[in-house]
Amino acid sequence: MNKKIALLIAVLMFAFSGCSTDKNTNETTDNSIIIDNTAEGENSQSKNEIVLSMRTTQNLNPLTNEDESVDNILKLMFEPFIAIDETFKPQPSIAESWAFSEDGRTLSIKIKNNLYWHNGGKITADDVVFSVNTIKNSSENSVYKECGNNIVSCTKNGELDISITFSKAYSGNIYYLTFPIISSSYYGSGNIEDKNLQPMGNSAYGFKSFTPAKELRLVKSDNSFGKNAVTNDVCINITPDRDTDLYSFGQGIIDVVYADVTEMGKYGSNNKQIFEYATNYIDYIGFNWNKTLFQDKNLRKAIAYALPKEEIAESIYLSHAKVADTIVNPSSWLYEDETVKYNYNLEEAKNILEQSGWVDINNDKIRERTTNELNEVLQFNILVNSENEERKQVALQLAEKLRTIGISATVDAVPFETYQEKLLDNNFDIYIGGVEQSIIPDFSYLLGTGGNMNFTGYSNEQTDLFLSSCNNSFTDEDMKNSFSALQKYVAEEVVYLPIVYRNSAIFANNRINGDISATETNIFENCYSWYIKK
Repeated sequence: MNKKIALLIAVLMFAFSGCSTDKNTNETTDNSIIIDNTAEGENSQSKNEIVLSMRTTQNLNPLTNEDESVDNILKLMFEPFIAIDETFKPQPSIAESWAFSEDGRTLSIKIKNNLYWHNGGKITADDVVFSVNTIKNSSENSVYKECGNNIVSCTKNGELDISITFSKAYSGNIYYLTFPIISSSYYGSGNIEDKNLQPMGNSAYGFKSFTPAKELRLVKSDNSFGKNAVTNDVCINITPDRDTDLYSFGQGIIDVVYADVTEMGKYGSNNKQIFEYATNYIDYIGFNWNKTLFQDKNLRKAIAYALPKEEIAESIYLSHAKVADTIVNPSSWLYEDETVKYNYNLEEAKNILEQSGWVDINNDKIRERTTNELNEVLQFNILVNSENEERKQVALQLAEKLRTIGISATVDAVPFETYQEKLLDNNFDIYIGGVEQSIIPDFSYLLGTGGNMNFTGYSNEQTDLFLSSCNNSFTDEDMKNSFSALQKYVAEEVVYLPIVYRNSAIFANNRINGDISATETNIFENCYSWYIKK
């Protein structure tokens, strides 16, 4: 109760102190942003602006900022060097085209011509070189720090041409170039502390004003990316945490929030629209490959046929997830649909078990098998962390289905700390896990020998060769072929059982209209096209 009261007080405090009537519509800063003030003088209490939120910050420089919620907002002002689309594929943005060198370590990149900053300056190779160096010199906690870790050098070859050399050849290097670009002339001169609080970008919205611990205001800006903002003003309330965001949305104080659909269900609001998008979060089943029982591929296949993925996606994930047949996201441009699929079929599961010698000898409804004088009983535990309700329900449903085909499966639901210890100690039979994967398509962490999340002990020379091929493919065609081969092999061998890829969503109040959509890498991607319903 005390927590709820504190939350309500926090909401009311920023509701009255945040986005309110702005009496300085024509206020300018020394970054000379070219803005459109056609809505000047309009009272924001009339709700003729989009209201979002972020955490408190003392830094609005997109390359040295350390907060993800702030980064989501800064993307309204700054375009990325290379964009990632809804299929998780790199696309031109500031960069127009690129090609890997023969050894795969260097990318030659052409920058689009006639791109400009909000102050009218042209975007050039100098800005890219400056941005890369800024990232490399940023703090370890900066949002884009990892993007610079593998870059050895960034060299200007002409006004619109650069080359970036990486520490090693790797197909995933292109994904490290999705950071925003900042102006070398603006951020490279004057007082950097002032510049960090008065950002100057290049996209649909420009900086208007910033009041620490209260609000950030953006205004529609002329830009060279063809993004003509429909709504003139965006106000970003500074909020303390996610709970405040969600509660405030339910009260109509904030217009748009992003949240897991089940998370949002805790906050009642009929006055909302829901727009789901694919995430890279996968839930899956892993086998303990160090146990003789699970080295039987037919047993792994039988378990796969006993897993009712469609039913699970509908009843447990409430249709807010996509059934996964391979380890690669079904929304990904690298997804291979032509793999073996294990559609729910209990009769097929029984047939496979019997063909493999698993029979119920003593009529106790549990199958047994004797091989080379080794007597085995078909029973095992399903490890799951008890805090995760979806995974726990999946475990219970799978155990029930397995019992109908003669497998005794017990759910071992334990606290996360214990769950983690058992995984690290390889002390389990099968487990249900999940991970928010990087946008970089590299599955060595799960499939590779010694992978940092390969708790199953799986080690296979052929799989390692497929992974190496994926990581050393430097054209779209080669990547498609390499990832296709990997998926077909892993599915046939039933190395893991992918269950679903979860969806997330953005929620918008009914007064917001337009192309309301989101992607994993840019939550407010189409904010410039949103408008207020009259």
